This record gives sequence, structure tokens and C-alpha cells, in this order.
Amino acid sequence: MKTKASSTSRSRPQNKDKDKDNMVKSLTSLSVSIESCKKKDERKVALAKFDVGLATLKATDPKNPMIKFFQDKQTEWKEKEQNKRSNIDAIVFIFVCLGVVVVAFYLSVKFFPETDPFDPVEYIKNLFNKNK
Repeated sequence: MKTKASSTSRSRPQNKDKDKDNMVKSLTSLSVSIESCKKKDERKVALAKFDVGLATLKATDPKNPMIKFFQDKQTEWKEKEQNKRSNIDAIVFIFVCLGVVVVAFYLSVKFFPETDPFDPVEYIKNLFNKNK
């Protein structure tokens, strides 16, 4: 009986090492699927699984050298998401500004038709004629 107990205690550290290796492998495959995923819902699920797996790896093996790599990946993904949001915000802002300009031009033509429209070609010709 003592031999069984000693043999199981020897196999437990090997199982822990295998579990840690399996966690690293699953986190690696999740990171690949996150980067290649096109559907937003699938990406969210993979990110949630990745976060749980990374927290588990940190708890079981805080000195694992792969933790830094996975944390850098998380930071990279968050920065990409923020950049996408800021780009979308900039595009929306540009379209709103263009819309305001178009509406302002329409209203000025509709409510002030008696004013002479500005002709840039005539203005430039007048500038050159004044200098001569």
C-alpha cells in the first residue's frame, strides 16, 4: 500500500506540469482564434475563455514565462479595439461636420437668394487686376 501512495504522489507533480502545459497550449490556441476570428460574438466568447484561462494560469503557476506574453497580447487587443472605436468616432464626426456645412449652404441659398454668390474666379481676377 505504501508503494501505491508514493507512486501517486510522484505522478501528481507530473500531472500538474501537464495541466500547466495544457493551459499554455489552450491559451495559445485561443489567442490564434481571437486574432483570426471575424465574428464579433465568437471573438467575445474566445476573449472570455482567454481571460479565465490566463487567470487560472496566474493562480497555478505565477512564475510561468508565458504569462507576460499573454498579458501583452491582451493589451494589444484592447489597444486595437480602442483604435477602432476612435477611428469610428472620427469618421462620424467628419460626416456630421459635412452635414452641417451642407445644411448651412442650403439654408443660406434658400433664405438669402438676393445676395450675390461669391465667385472665386472673379475674386482672383480682381486681385491680379488691382496689382497691375
